[in-house]
This record gives sequence, C-alpha cells and structure tokens, in this order.
Amino acid sequence: MAIEQVRSLEFIASRDTIIHNLEGRVKLVAILLIILFTVFSDRLIVPIVLECFLLIVMFLAELSFKESFKRILLLLPFGGFVIAFQPFIHPGNIIWQGPYTWLFITDTGLNWTVLLFARLLVCLTAIVILSSTSPMQEVVQSFRKLGMPRDLAMILTIMVRFLFIFVDELRDIRQSMTSRNFDPFNDDISYKWRVKQVGYS
Repeated sequence: MAIEQVRSLEFIASRDTIIHNLEGRVKLVAILLIILFTVFSDRLIVPIVLECFLLIVMFLAELSFKESFKRILLLLPFGGFVIAFQPFIHPGNIIWQGPYTWLFITDTGLNWTVLLFARLLVCLTAIVILSSTSPMQEVVQSFRKLGMPRDLAMILTIMVRFLFIFVDELRDIRQSMTSRNFDPFNDDISYKWRVKQVGYS
C-alpha cells in the first residue's frame, strides 16, 4: 500500500458518520460474527444477504464504493488462487470436459466454487468496512477491552505506532530523493544499486 493510501485510510476511518461513531467493540464483534456466520454456513443465500447488508453499511458510512471495491480486488487474489482450482477437484456430474481426460468441471465443484467466492467476498468486504470506519489504534484498543492477552495487545500497539513512524520516514526519504532528481523506481538504474541507496538513506 502506498504512503498516501495509508494516510488516506486513517483519514477515512476518522470521519463523522453513524457507523464511524459506533463503539469500537461493537464494530469489531459485529464484523467477527458476520465472518463466522458466513464461513460456517453452507447456504448460498446467507453470504448474498450479508453482502447486501454490508453494502448498506458501506452506504451509511459514506464510503466510496469504487475505492472500497478496489481494495477488495487487491485482496481477492490471496484467496481467489485457492478457489480457482475448486471446480476441477470435486467429484460429481461432469458439465465441461477439457482436451485431457483429467481436465473437467463438475456441478458439485462449480457450486462449491461459487459458495467459496461468496464467502470470501463477504469476509473481504467486512474487513474493508472495519478498516475504513475504525482507526488502527481503535481496533487495537477494542481487542484489549475484549480480553486480548496483554503481551499480544502490547505488540499490536507498538506495531501500529511504529507503522506510522515508518511511513513518515519513508515519505521524507522519497521527498529527499525527489529533490535530488533520484527516482528509486527508475528501471533504467540497477536494482541492486537503487536498493543500496534507499538503505543508506
């Protein structure tokens, strides 16, 4: 995620809407329940209804549908890679036969793929909504109030604090390099040399 996107996300998460103003624990528990209910349900109608509900929440939170789904698309490949193989590995009635005997799609595999994709979409939408309506520090505090072990909560708190310190430092480094007409993303320059210069900075 780019530096500007990190800062933009924190700005969006600090807005004043009916969803943003909810207590952090309420949002966290609600999102976790939605994810658990989606994952353990075998009926396709459940993730469809929950996705519609999350879209309404997104509207009430005044979030950009375009930007939100861009973020979902960025996360989609992580789970989508596993889902892509599902139509080919489940037994059932063959509805498509490939050029090879082992390459085919079954009705059971296709149904399972659709269900998994719907589950993944609901989970990613829920996570995007939580991250867009709750600053990182609020999420950490909510975990602590819900009984997260002290050591783990401390690690998360330190991680969040140092993340923004790192972002600020990286922004200053980029500005410094730009003022010297040095582009760390210039492919015409040796990658190893560019990495060294960034490391020296």
